[in-house]
Amino acid sequence: NSGAWSSSAPISTGRLATASTGTQTASLLMGGHTSGPTKSALVEQYNGTGWATETVIPTATMEAGGAGTVTAALFAAGFTAPPPPAASATYEYDGSTWTVGNSMGAGRTSVTSAGTQTAALIAAGTAAASPNPSNRTELYDGTSWSDGPTIGTARYQMMCSNVGLQTAALAIGGYSGGALDLVEAYDGSAWTAT
Repeated sequence: NSGAWSSSAPISTGRLATASTGTQTASLLMGGHTSGPTKSALVEQYNGTGWATETVIPTATMEAGGAGTVTAALFAAGFTAPPPPAASATYEYDGSTWTVGNSMGAGRTSVTSAGTQTAALIAAGTAAASPNPSNRTELYDGTSWSDGPTIGTARYQMMCSNVGLQTAALAIGGYSGGALDLVEAYDGSAWTAT
């Protein structure tokens, strides 16, 4: 089946390199980049018809990963103020308040992500000070991060955030010496080219 796109209400502040999570009628847009070297901590929630400003993320961050729902969201990785160090911070959102979670094992930016607040993954990306892509996958259980299986092709700047579940995720496109048309699927135990 194919459908059609229709116009909806705009976000309050234009930005790029955001993290997102949720559904078409209940979603969060988190962080991002506004202009020049300016990172954003802004969070907006969409209810299917319009956007409302929510509690800001503790640290302005762009190119992070997102997972979960509007009342149980996860925001991790990315990079902060210039010069851009890769972030390893983890923040959890309960619909009104952000709390700091345990840090990831390695700071990375331009990652792909999937899952829920208590069962998430962050894969690939790069250390912001280096253009070397990563093939690392980290899994979050709601408390701590642990290493998961490496992704087949190290890369960064993949398609959006929150693509699937911790046991059924996709890494789409990206960059590694050039733009990639590569897609890999994760089944909870291994990444496979598809």
